[in-house]
Amino acid sequence: MAMDERARMEPKHRPTFLLVVLFVCLFSSSQAGFLDSLTNYISIKNMCNKTIDASDSQYITWDASAEGVATSYIYGYDDNVYCTLTLRYPGRLFYVQYIQVDMEKPSSPDKDCPDYVRLYDGNSTLATPLSSAVCDYNTADVSVISRTNAVTIEFSSDNKTTSNKGVQLLYSTFYRPTNDNKTCSGTDFQCDSGDCISANLICDFQVHCADRSDESSKKGSASSCIELGVFEDFLKTFLSLGLAAVIGIIVAVVVVLIIIIIVCCICCCKLCKKSDNTAV
Repeated sequence: MAMDERARMEPKHRPTFLLVVLFVCLFSSSQAGFLDSLTNYISIKNMCNKTIDASDSQYITWDASAEGVATSYIYGYDDNVYCTLTLRYPGRLFYVQYIQVDMEKPSSPDKDCPDYVRLYDGNSTLATPLSSAVCDYNTADVSVISRTNAVTIEFSSDNKTTSNKGVQLLYSTFYRPTNDNKTCSGTDFQCDSGDCISANLICDFQVHCADRSDESSKKGSASSCIELGVFEDFLKTFLSLGLAAVIGIIVAVVVVLIIIIIVCCICCCKLCKKSDNTAV
C-alpha cells in the first residue's frame, strides 16, 4: 500500500480509538470517586433491628436494593413497619445529614407525624435523641452531630398506604485529634474546624465536614477542590441521577461522538478523493 493511501486511511480510525481510550480512562478514574458514592447505600429494610459497623461515609434509605444501585432518588417505603438501625464506629463521631425526608404528614399541625424517622445518640432508642420525629424535610434539622461513637436510626410507619417517597440520610464519621499538635493521623483530611475525616471524602460533591471545608474551592483551602462555578449545580444534579443513568448517558454521548467522527472522516475522505480526481 502506498504511503499516501495509508496516511489517508489512518485518521478514519485514530479518533475513534482515542475516544474509546478516553472513555475507559474516565470510567476508571470515576470508579475511585463519585461512582462509589452512588452505590454506597445502607438499606434500613434489609438491616432492620441490627447493629452494624459504620464506614467513612454512606447513604441510608429504606430500600437500597431497589434504589441505591440504580439511582440516588427515593421511591417510597413499606407501610406498617417499625425498624431501628444502629451504626457504630469506635473512636469516631457521626455527622448525619437529612438529604431527603418525605413521609406521611399529620392531619393537623398539632398532631405527631404518623410516619417518621428519628435519630438517637447511642446504641438504642433509650439513648438521648439527636432529633425529634420528623416526616418532612422542611421541619427537620439540616444535620446533627453525635457525641458518642454510635447512632441509632428509628424508622416507623403506620398501616396507611402512602405515595410519599421516604427518607434519605447521609452520614460521615470523623474524629477530633488528641495529640499535642491537634493534627490528623496519616493522610486523613483536617476540616477547618479541626475535625478529621478520610481523605477519600474530599471534593466528591458531598459535604462531610460540618463546616463544608472538604468541598471548598477557595484559594489556600486545604481541600483545594476545582472551582466549577455555574457548572457545579449541573454536575451535582447529573451525579445524583445514579450509577445506571450516569453510565447510560456517558455511553450515549460516546456513541454519538463516535458516529459524528466517523461521518466527518467519511466526508473528508470523499472530499480528498474528489480533490485528487479534479487535480488529475
